[in-house]
Amino acid sequence: MNDEINSFYEKYRDYLDSQRDTSFQAIDNARRNAYQNIMGSANTAGMMYSNFPERAKYQYDTNYYEPARTKAQSSYQTGLNSLFNNMTSIINGIRDFEDASKAANTAAGRRQGVVNDANDYAYWGKRGVTEFRNADRDPIRFGTAAKRYGIDPSDPDALLGYANQALIGDNEYNFLKSAWDRAKAAGYTGFDWNVGDTYEVPTYNFLDESERDFLGSLGLKFQ
Repeated sequence: MNDEINSFYEKYRDYLDSQRDTSFQAIDNARRNAYQNIMGSANTAGMMYSNFPERAKYQYDTNYYEPARTKAQSSYQTGLNSLFNNMTSIINGIRDFEDASKAANTAAGRRQGVVNDANDYAYWGKRGVTEFRNADRDPIRFGTAAKRYGIDPSDPDALLGYANQALIGDNEYNFLKSAWDRAKAAGYTGFDWNVGDTYEVPTYNFLDESERDFLGSLGLKFQ
């Protein structure tokens, strides 16, 4: 891709160079023709050896020749600047696309990652958080997947370590770790499962509503 971009850039720059050179040639030809007309007019008027031809040439250069060359050079420079800016935009766009593709590929690689021997897997749900399903594609909670993995919930380090691997949504692990830090400060010593028929809505007053809802969605409680 980079070779193609460089090739296009060089070819278009060569085109701008050729266009400018063609403009300069036309301007120089017009100047030569104007000089010939000036000399012819001076000869006809008998002023060949006066200062009239040089003065007329100077006026032509000042009024026509130099402004025309300046305009041609300015158009060329504008074209170069536009080419450079467009190519920079394209290159940045390609880089952004490549970065997004890498991120998407990474996400796709983890989207249905198996998280235990029961073939439960994690994926990114529509809410942008990790959702879990079993081998039959039925929804389960994180706690169920962790329980089947053999995690001891009373060991917070073990559970948090597993969560750090299984939770693939943005900041979910940090959200859980922050909730645990407050639970520990409140005197709790570990986690426990909060899944199945024994599920209960978390009511810890040291957590805000969003943290309680998140803890419940994971199928966890404190002990």
